[in-house]
Amino acid sequence: MKDFCGINGCYNIEVFEDCEVVSVYVNRPIVYEGDGTGNYSRILPENRTGPDIDFIFEPSNGNGDCDISQFTVYSAGDDGVQVFVSMLMKEKIDKKNGLIEAIKTLLMQPGAVWGETLQDNEKF
Repeated sequence: MKDFCGINGCYNIEVFEDCEVVSVYVNRPIVYEGDGTGNYSRILPENRTGPDIDFIFEPSNGNGDCDISQFTVYSAGDDGVQVFVSMLMKEKIDKKNGLIEAIKTLLMQPGAVWGETLQDNEKF
C-alpha cells in the first residue's frame, strides 16, 4: 500500500537506517507485467513494486526537516517522467516537506502528461 495516491500516481515513504526514501510511481510510463503465458496486464502505480523516481533524505541539523541528499530517476526515457521531474526541479526544493507537498500537487494535477486514465489489468 502506498502512502498517497492521486489521479496521476502514488508515492511511498520508507525509512532505511538514518535515511528516508520517497519513492514516486507515476501513471506514465505504462507498466505491463507478463503472466508467463504471453499475456500482459497493465499494473497501476499503487500495485507496482519498482518506482519511477527515488528521493533520498538525510537528517538536517536545523528545524527537523530533512535535506534531499540525492535522487534517482529509473524511468528517465519516458516523456511523462521527464516532465514530472522537470516540474519538480522548477520549484528549487531542497527539503523533504516541501518536496512531498510538490509531489502531491503534481500527482493531483488534472490533464498531466505523467497521468493516464487506463484501468488496472487492462490487457495488452
